[in-house]
Amino acid sequence: MQATLYTSTGCAYCKKIKEFLTENSIAYEERDILVEPAWLDELAKYGIFGVPALYFGDEWIIGFRPNKMKAVLAKLQESGAIAAAAPAPEAPAAEAAPAQDEIFVREVDTNKLWDVVVIGGGPAGASAALYAARAGHATLVIDKAPSTGSLAIAKEVENYPGVQGVTGAELLGTMQGHAKAQGAIFLQAAVLRSKLIGTEKEIETAVGTIRTRAVIVAAGARSRKGKIPGEQELEGRGVSYCAICDGAFTRGKDVVVFGDNAEVLEEVAMLATFAAKIRLLTPGEKLTGAAPEELAKLPESVTLYPKHKIKEILSTEAGGLGGVKVLTPTGEETWEAGALFLYMGGGAPGTSFLGDEVPLDAEGYLVVDETMATPVEGVFAAGDVRKTLVKQAVLAAADGAMAAINADRFLRGRKKLSAQY
Repeated sequence: MQATLYTSTGCAYCKKIKEFLTENSIAYEERDILVEPAWLDELAKYGIFGVPALYFGDEWIIGFRPNKMKAVLAKLQESGAIAAAAPAPEAPAAEAAPAQDEIFVREVDTNKLWDVVVIGGGPAGASAALYAARAGHATLVIDKAPSTGSLAIAKEVENYPGVQGVTGAELLGTMQGHAKAQGAIFLQAAVLRSKLIGTEKEIETAVGTIRTRAVIVAAGARSRKGKIPGEQELEGRGVSYCAICDGAFTRGKDVVVFGDNAEVLEEVAMLATFAAKIRLLTPGEKLTGAAPEELAKLPESVTLYPKHKIKEILSTEAGGLGGVKVLTPTGEETWEAGALFLYMGGGAPGTSFLGDEVPLDAEGYLVVDETMATPVEGVFAAGDVRKTLVKQAVLAAADGAMAAINADRFLRGRKKLSAQY
C-alpha cells in the first residue's frame, strides 16, 4: 500500500511525516504544492487548504498527527493490508530532547536555602538556570505548567540560531535538559505569592514555601484565551498559521489576516505573492513592535484595518471556510474570506503573584535596567515579563543569561557588573 503526502518546501512538519513513513517502511508519493500547482486543486476538491496532508489507509490526516498516524498504521497491520515493519537495525542517533516528566520533579526540600530561584521554565528561565548553575549556585526553577508556554506550544521553530526543523517543545526540552545537566532543579508547582524584600526571600508555592537569596522572574506572558469559535474545526480547511506552508493555497483569493504583532508583516509579505487581496486586521490601533515605515511599505494588495477583531469563523455546509464575523469600531460585519491566517501573540505578563513589592508599569510588566535588575535588591527579571518591542525565544534566552550573570554578581557581593567578553 502506498501513501500520498502533500507537502510544501520548507515545511518542518512535512519532514517529520516523511521520517515516520520511512521508519515504518511505508512507501509514499510526495506531492510538493510549490512544485506542481495542480496538486493544490486536487486538495481543494477535498476541502483541504493546508499541508502537510497525508492520504493513508483510505483516510485523510491533516497536519502532523503522530497518534492518528500510529492508529491508522496499527489498523492496517491488524487487517493484513500491510505487513508489520521489521525492527530497524540499531544505529547511532541524535539524543532526543528529554520529556517534561524527565525534567520536572513534584516536590523539593523546603528546608533548603537556595541561591537562585527562577520563576518560569521557558527560554528565559532555562537560560538563566543554565548560567546560574554553571556559576556554582544552588538553582531551582519553578514552573506551574511547563508545556503551555509560548515556545512550548510552537508548532515549528526555524528562527533560533543553530536549530532547524524542531518543534518548540523539543527546543525547550533541550534547553531545560542542558540546565538540569549542569545541576539546576526543575519543580512543577504554582507560585501563589512572594515576599521579596530582604536578604532571604520567600516564594510560596502549592508544595510549600521556598527560601532563596536571589530571584529571577521569568514567568512569561499568558497566551491568548482559547480559540476563536470555529477555529479548531477549520484548521487546515481554510484556517492556517503559516504563510510558508500554506501560502500557495491562497493564489488569486481574497485573504483575511488577523494579528497583533510585527511577526504578521513577514507573513503578509509572503502571502502577497499569491493572494489577490489581503485584509489585515489588528485588535488595537498599532501592531506591537512594528515601525511606521514598515507599515508604509505594505504591498498594494494589503489593506490595514485597525481596531478590528474576529468574533467567529464561519463554515460552509461542506465543512470549509465560509467567512468571518468581524467586530469593527462601528458594529459587527460578516466578511467573505478565501483563507484566514491567524497570528495572535500572548497576553498580559505573568506577574500577578508579585503583589506590590516589585514595581510594575501600567501594563503589568516588570521595570528593569539594562542588566535585568529590578529596583528591589536581589530580584531580576527576564523574557516576556519585561516590556520589549519584539518577543522572540532567542531574545528571551539572552535576557535570562544577563539576569543570571547579574544575580551572580549580587550573590558574590560585587557592587557593579563589570564588562565581560
